[in-house]
Amino acid sequence: MSVTFPDTKYLLQQVLDPQQDAVYICDSNGFIVFYNEASAKLWGRRPEPGKEKWTAAWKTFDEKGQPFAPFSTESIMNGKLSIHNMLVEKSDGKRTLVKTNLRYLHDEEGAHIGFIVNCESVLSQNINQQKEAHLAAIVETSDDAIISKTLDGVITSWNAGAERIFGYTADEMIGQLIFKLIPGNLWNEESMIQEHLRRGSRIEHYETVRITKNGKLLNVSLTISPIKDANGKIVGASKIARDITLQKMQEVSLRESEERYRLAIETARLGTWSFDIKNHNLAYSTETANIFGTWSKALTWAVMMEAIYPEDKDLVNARLQEAMTNVDSGDYDIEYRVVQESKAIRWARVRGKVYFSSNGDAEKIIGTMLDITDEKTTKEILEQTVAERTADLSRMNEHLLKSNENLAQFAYIASHDLQEPLRKIQTFIDIIEKNGRLDPMPANYFNRIKSSAERMSGLVESILEYSRIDRQETQFVKTNLNLILKEVLEDYETLINTTGTQIQSQQLPVIMGLPSQLRQLFANLISNAIKFCETTPCINISTRFLFNDQLPDGVPILDSERVLEISFTDNGIGFEQQYAEKIFQIFQRLHSKSAYKGTGIGLALCKKIIENHQGYIYAFGERDKGSTFVILLPAHLVIMK
Repeated sequence: MSVTFPDTKYLLQQVLDPQQDAVYICDSNGFIVFYNEASAKLWGRRPEPGKEKWTAAWKTFDEKGQPFAPFSTESIMNGKLSIHNMLVEKSDGKRTLVKTNLRYLHDEEGAHIGFIVNCESVLSQNINQQKEAHLAAIVETSDDAIISKTLDGVITSWNAGAERIFGYTADEMIGQLIFKLIPGNLWNEESMIQEHLRRGSRIEHYETVRITKNGKLLNVSLTISPIKDANGKIVGASKIARDITLQKMQEVSLRESEERYRLAIETARLGTWSFDIKNHNLAYSTETANIFGTWSKALTWAVMMEAIYPEDKDLVNARLQEAMTNVDSGDYDIEYRVVQESKAIRWARVRGKVYFSSNGDAEKIIGTMLDITDEKTTKEILEQTVAERTADLSRMNEHLLKSNENLAQFAYIASHDLQEPLRKIQTFIDIIEKNGRLDPMPANYFNRIKSSAERMSGLVESILEYSRIDRQETQFVKTNLNLILKEVLEDYETLINTTGTQIQSQQLPVIMGLPSQLRQLFANLISNAIKFCETTPCINISTRFLFNDQLPDGVPILDSERVLEISFTDNGIGFEQQYAEKIFQIFQRLHSKSAYKGTGIGLALCKKIIENHQGYIYAFGERDKGSTFVILLPAHLVIMK
C-alpha cells in the first residue's frame, strides 16, 4: 500500500531544495514519492512521483563498472543495505561517482513506511577537499599576513605571514581585538572598514600604518573582503596585509631623486624631450620650447625640424639617421643652430638615445637640449682674440726677423761698404801727412777724397732711407695705381725723353695701400729699367688676377684665395737667374760702381714696400735679354668697381 505525504510536501521542498546533495524519499515498496532539485540534476530528468521505483530514474554500476542494484527489495528486507560508492549513469549517458546513504522512515507507531536516500557526489567532495587543502596551503605559505575576524573586530585566524610581519604568534592573537595592531590615532579607520563590510563592499589596496609587537610602525597595503555564511549573511571579514615599508622608502627615495633631477635640470636650464616615432608624438619641457622660441604654436616634431638653421639641417638629418639605424648604440649627440620665431638664432647642444623594438625598429627617442649660445659666442670671441693675437705675434716675429736681417745687413755695411770709402780717405790723408808738403798730385788726392766722402754720404743716406720705410705712413688708403704711374712718369719726364724710353701699360686697378711707398716702388722699377739698358729702353706694365694654384713653383702662397699680379718687363741687360734673390738684398750689386751708378738699395726698398703691403716680389731674367719684375698683392686689397 502506497503512502503519500500531502501535508508535508511543501515543507519538504523548502527544507531539501536548498541542499547541494541529491535527497529523495521512497515509500515502503520503493516508489519515489519526493525528490529535490539536486536529485533531478543528478538523474538528468524528472521522474513522475509514485510511478517509478528506487533507481528507475538512472542506471547504477559498481566502482568497477559492473551493473549494480543496491536498492533491490531483497537486499533491503534482508538488512543488507549499507553505504555504497557507485557510478550513476544519467539519461545523457554521462557517469558520475556518488556516495549513497539510505535511512528507514517509521510512523508514530514504529511501522516501516518508507526510505530517505541521500546521494553525495564523491567527485565534488574530493574537489572541495582539494580546494580547501590548496587554499589552506596558500594561506599558510603566503608572504602576506592573512587574517580573519568577526564584525566586532575579534581575530579568528592568523597565518604564518602575519606572524612574520607583526611578530605575534597565532596563540597570542586569536581571540584578540584587531585594534591591537592599529595605532591609536588610526582607530577610526576600523569603524570605516566595518561600515564598508556591513554593506558587503570590498576594500582593495588601502594603504595605511600598522604597529608590530616591538612597537615598530609598518606601512601596509590592506585588502579586506566580507565573509558570508551558507545563507549569504555577512559574519566577518578576511584581511590581507602586505608590508610595503620598503616600497614606500623606495618611493620616497625616487621622489627625492626626481626632485634633485628636476632642480638640476632647472638650474642648468636643461630642456627635456621625447619623440614617439611610430605615433609622431612629441613631449617636451618648457625649457625646450624656450630654446626653439615657439610661443604662438605648439612644438611638434615637424616644427622642431623646420626651425633648424638651413645650413645645419643636412648634418642633423644624417646624425639622426645614423642613431636610428645603430641598434647597438642609438646615441645621438650634436650641436646645431635654431632659428626662433623672432628670427633670433640660438645654438643648442642636443643629446638623445634611440630605443628599438625586438625587431630592431626605432620606436622612441628620449633626449635633452641645452642652450649654448653664450658659450659659443664666448668661444668665438676667444678664438677670434687668439687668432688676432696670434696674427699680431706672427707679424711681430716677422718684423723682428726682418729687423734682425736688417741689423745683419747694417753690420755688413758698417764693416764693408762704409769702411771702403773711409779707408780711401784715410789712405790719402796719411800720404799727405807723410810728404809734409804739396806735390804735383794734390789735386788728384783731394778729388779722390771728395769722391769717397760723397760715396759714404750716399750710403748713409740710403741706409736712412731704407730704415725710414717702416716708420712712414701706415694707414692704408684708397690708391689709384694709374695716378701713381702718371706722377712717376712726370717726375722722370726729362730722363724718358732723353733716352727715348717707350712705356706701355694696361689699365691698373685701384687698391688700398700706402701711396708714397707705392710711388717709390714704381719709380725704382722704372728708373732701373732705364738705367740698366744699353739700347732704347722699352718697358711694358701688365696686370692680371691669379688663383694660388696658378703661381709658379717656389713662390709662397699669400693669405688670399686670389692674387693681383703686376709685371714690369724691360729689354735691359738682364741678369743670370741664379742671382734672382741676391738682387733684392741691400747694397748687393751685380755690376761695378763704375759701370752703373747707385748704392744698390733700390730693389731692397721695393722688396720692403711690397712686404708692407702683405705681398711678394720676385724677378726672372736672362743676360742681355731683359728682365721681368713681378709684384703679387692679396686680392682683398683691390677695390672692385
